[in-house]
Amino acid sequence: AVAKLLEEAMRVAGVDGLPALPRLVALSARVHPGETGASWMMQGVLDFLTSQAPEARLLRSRFVFKIVPCLNPDGVVVGNHRCNLAGVDLNRRWGEPSKALHPTIYATKTLMHALRQDRELFLYCDFHTHSKRKSVFAYGTASDLSRRRRRTGEGRARRPRLSRSGVR
Repeated sequence: AVAKLLEEAMRVAGVDGLPALPRLVALSARVHPGETGASWMMQGVLDFLTSQAPEARLLRSRFVFKIVPCLNPDGVVVGNHRCNLAGVDLNRRWGEPSKALHPTIYATKTLMHALRQDRELFLYCDFHTHSKRKSVFAYGTASDLSRRRRRTGEGRARRPRLSRSGVR
């Protein structure tokens, strides 16, 4: 446990003892114009991060935040529910966005790639809401560690096998 703490302290401090660059947290919202709740969530995050709360100050000291509060302003202005002015669902264009047809996705992706050249991307979170789900929910992609665990079975909980006589 102590070795892990020292390893983390060295990583945070940088190899040469100089402070490492703060890690990057990127946040975005409103890729789907009809998901107005995403704007309210983003407003709450911005209010918190810019506050003087001790937790907010700590986060600001440890991370650089890049925030795109509205990825689809044209779609919002014209009242579209999911698409931009070109009738495209921008959330389906992250793979290969066009600079001309998907400019906000192209610019955000370009920025993330540029920033990752000199600092670690710790978290990217794109805020959405749902028309039928209630409360808070999250979808995400698997980390490299969880992919490795899934592939190797490492850390996987063993399910008890059921037989006619009960649990084996």
